[in-house]
Formats: sequence, C-alpha cells, structure tokens
Amino acid sequence: METVEQLVSFNHVHVHLNGGAPWGFTLKGGLEHGEPLIITKIEEGGKADQCKKLRVGDELVNINGSALYGSRQEALILIKGSYRVLKIVVRRYTVSFSMVITRGSGCRISAFLLAMSTEEISTHCSSWYR
Repeated sequence: METVEQLVSFNHVHVHLNGGAPWGFTLKGGLEHGEPLIITKIEEGGKADQCKKLRVGDELVNINGSALYGSRQEALILIKGSYRVLKIVVRRYTVSFSMVITRGSGCRISAFLLAMSTEEISTHCSSWYR
C-alpha cells in the first residue's frame, strides 16, 4: 500500500528595493478578484530581479510597514507612493511531499521527500498532463 503525505508551510521574506520605480515586478489578484496578491512576473534585469529575493508565486503581505488587507488597489497606491525605497514582505509557501510504502509485513519505507515552492509545483505538475 502506498500513501502520499503533504505538508504546506510558509516563511516571510523581507525585501528592500532601492532607486525608485519601476520596481520590476507585476502583481495579480487581490480582494476584488477573490484571490491573494501574487507576484506573477519579475522583469529580467529589473530591481526585483537584481535583489535575488523575490520569486514568481510569492504573496505580497506588507508594503513599507503597512500590512495589506488584500486589495490590489491599496497595494498599488502604497507602491506608487514609494519614492526611492520600497520595503515589502512576501509570504512564500513550501509544499513537502513524502511517499510511504507499506509492505505486507508492515514494514514502512519512506520512498522520497520533496520540498518545492508552489511555483515549482505548478510547473512540474503541468508537465505531467502534457
């Protein structure tokens, strides 16, 4: 018998961008759309790319010390109000999978343990259905 166990966890990543707009990332979602605010694109060579901390799939939760309540419009106002420095906090989810194989004698063998970000999972899973 095989069972797959899944654990979802997250951590907060603090990002400090300097130099003024454009910041080099694109947001999607928001309370207006019933979705979290997610970074959907990072411009190659832009400030967000150069800092090496942001990833596509990160959820924006704080801008310049102000907690976000999910509105994309609120986030855009706070971002546009950032003159030279943009401090953001993103929530990055990690999903861990483990497969346990139980043999007839009751011996349990852990087949693998894999941890990846939600963006990596999305990429890998979509390739399974091609």
